[in-house]
Amino acid sequence: MASTTVKPPPGAAVVSPAGDGGGNKPSGIARATGLMMVTVLLSRVLGVLRDAIISHYFGRTPQTDAYNAAFTVPDLLFYLLQSGALSSTIVPILTEYRQQGKDKSADKVVSTVASVIFVFIGLLICVMWINARALTIWLNPGFVADEGTLHRIALAVPLTRILLPAQMFFFLGGLMMGVLYSRKQFLIPALGPVIYNSGIIFGGVALHRWLGIHGLVWGAIGGAFLGNFLLPLLAVLRLGVRIRPSLDVTHPAAMKVWRMLLPIGLGVSLPNIDQMVNKAFASYLGPGDTTAVMNAYRLMLLPIGVFAQAMALAVFPTLSGQAADKNTPALRRTMNQSLRNILFLTVPSSALMFLLAEPVITLLYQSGKFTHADTLITAMALRSLSLGIFAWSCQSLLTRGFYALQNSKVPVISGAIVSVLFVAMNAYVVHPVLDVRARVNALTQQAAGLQNTSDAMAALDRAAAKALTDADAADAPPVPLTPDTAAPAPPAVDGARATLAQLAATNHAAYTDAQARLDTKQAQLALAQSELDARARTAVAGLGLATSIAATVHMLALFFLLRRRLSGLHSRRLALSVGKILAATLALCVAAWLALAACDTAFDGSALAPKAVAACTLALAGLTGIGAYLGTARLLRMGELQSAVDLVRRKRG
Repeated sequence: MASTTVKPPPGAAVVSPAGDGGGNKPSGIARATGLMMVTVLLSRVLGVLRDAIISHYFGRTPQTDAYNAAFTVPDLLFYLLQSGALSSTIVPILTEYRQQGKDKSADKVVSTVASVIFVFIGLLICVMWINARALTIWLNPGFVADEGTLHRIALAVPLTRILLPAQMFFFLGGLMMGVLYSRKQFLIPALGPVIYNSGIIFGGVALHRWLGIHGLVWGAIGGAFLGNFLLPLLAVLRLGVRIRPSLDVTHPAAMKVWRMLLPIGLGVSLPNIDQMVNKAFASYLGPGDTTAVMNAYRLMLLPIGVFAQAMALAVFPTLSGQAADKNTPALRRTMNQSLRNILFLTVPSSALMFLLAEPVITLLYQSGKFTHADTLITAMALRSLSLGIFAWSCQSLLTRGFYALQNSKVPVISGAIVSVLFVAMNAYVVHPVLDVRARVNALTQQAAGLQNTSDAMAALDRAAAKALTDADAADAPPVPLTPDTAAPAPPAVDGARATLAQLAATNHAAYTDAQARLDTKQAQLALAQSELDARARTAVAGLGLATSIAATVHMLALFFLLRRRLSGLHSRRLALSVGKILAATLALCVAAWLALAACDTAFDGSALAPKAVAACTLALAGLTGIGAYLGTARLLRMGELQSAVDLVRRKRG
């Protein structure tokens, strides 16, 4: 992976831990799901710790904006060339070959794909390394909107060049992980993000004193090599897979990969490209706003990874097997149960993260250079992003349902349409900010011109006053004179003094007028700057809301299309479950809101540290809300609750 966000191991789909396995024992799926939930949770916790360390040492600054921007060029390579699609593509193919006893053909396709990746991706990395500056500017256009932000580009380009070679590890590692998934080996792939995040944490803690923010990217390189490439490669070799250099790109098995890779890659990449679009538009906002959006985005991925991704990784081979066996009834039941289980876990997650966004950010990030003001703007982004958690989770399952059926065109077409809508919404959100910024820039230039005029008038005013003073001093008599003995001044001297006094008065009036106009312009500039800050804060939340809306639209489109493809998804049963989930979530919201209000009252004016207050608030409001949700679910006799309980019991067993 290239970004600071742990990319979901590709090929993920979602399944019920207790659903129909289509020939696999549910308990086996449940054990695999439990294993994946533990490892993914560990990875996400390390990801949060990583972001907390970055926030503590570097804050929400142009420097962290540059760090986030450094990942955009490697991410472009990762997403557009379908590294994330390798597992989605390879799992059904390898599963089919193994079921047919064609192990040599399976090894051949792995060898060919690995060789092509090494040659082709290596060349692209070299080209992108040379053109890193131009690509960084292209993907972060807001950084060059004015001269004051050009230094973010200067910071980002060296970081980008350090990160680019790591893409080789992600591409080859994605292929190795696909091989492991096809053998139902889940532990090693799950450890990849754990090791990757550990590398960044090591770089932040141990290397930042000597290397500054460069220590983070060197840590990322080390984590990518160890966790995403070396460990999966050793695991694949231990399974007996023979990998040999081969450029036999016309081998039937390899040809099948090439045919599936592009459409599946586009389908897998489009949601991630949406993240890059978000980052590009965020670059037009104020310094640090890109960091706020990305911090919130990574927190939003926490419940998605722990629940949806873990279940997906555990069952995707099973879904592929059901599709290969043409067992449509089993696939239909699995998809229905999976949707109900994933909604049961992620709808309340959306609600809790929305309600508790501020204490979450305070507890995790607010320390060192990360201030309370940074907390407020990051919480705004998190609230709007949290609304789409359930949609992202279900979208992952529905997309992989099509891939299991080897129908990759539908997710690509629907994703492309939604991406166009997403770009339009981002532009709509950011456009008012650009308008106000243009007005601020114009007022700044006008104020600078008036400042120069005022300074010139002030200099003339001082010179005229000094000249008048000097003239009075030159005409003064050497000894005091009485009125009787004082000689009258010559008429010429009186005329010169009068002219000088008139000039001094004129200059002073001009200076006073220039200063008044400058004060007026500076007041207008202050108001415009205040409006710009408010618009930027609103835009940060608006970008998150656009992301949630796009995810929801795509989820609904995929659901109706897949239901049509499978001739139904037991929609009546699904609708009943959704109604119960919403009722239980309403109970959660009421209980958590009351607890949150009680905490605000209790801790108002408290001498406790902000992190301590946030921890107490999260514990009380979070546990109260969860208790209300589970209690309501039990009263409503929701089967999804029992599935979750069974999963925990099997994991303990």
